[in-house]
Amino acid sequence: MCLELFLLIGMCRYLNRTATAKGRPGWPFILLMIFGWYAAVIAGAVVGYIAEGAPRTDYSIGAFCGYVVGGAVACVGVSLIVNSMTDLSNAHERTALSDEQAYIQWRKRRGAKPAKAKLIDEEKDEEEEEVVDLQPANAPPPPRARRAWKRKEWDDR
Repeated sequence: MCLELFLLIGMCRYLNRTATAKGRPGWPFILLMIFGWYAAVIAGAVVGYIAEGAPRTDYSIGAFCGYVVGGAVACVGVSLIVNSMTDLSNAHERTALSDEQAYIQWRKRRGAKPAKAKLIDEEKDEEEEEVVDLQPANAPPPPRARRAWKRKEWDDR
C-alpha cells in the first residue's frame, strides 16, 4: 500500500512538471491520474479475480496481478495523454515569428522601402535632465542588504 502511494505521488509530480513545461496547468492531470489510478486498479483487481476463477485461499493472485496491471495501465495512459499535447509555451513565439515573416514578405511584394533612421538633434543631447532619486535616503534597505547588515552586526559582537 505504501509503495503504490509513492508511485502515485511520483507520477503526479511527473505529470505536473510535464504539463507546466508545455504551458498548461498541471492540476487537471493530477486529478485525472488519481481518479484513473483508483478506477484502473479496482477494475484490474476485479478482472483478475474473475479470470482466476475460484481461488482456493483468501489471497487471490489474479486480483493482485490485475491490480498491478491496472495501475500500470493508468500510469501509461495518463502520461501518453500529457506527452501527446502540443507545446503552448512556444506557440505564441512561433505565431509571432510567422506573422512577422508574413508582414516582411507583404512589404517586399508591395515594394516598400525600409524607413530611414531619424537623427537626434544635438541640442537635446547637451541639455541634461535633472536626476530623480527614486529611493529617499531614510528608506529602509532592501531585505537582502538588511540580512547582510544583521549578519555583520552579529559577527562584530
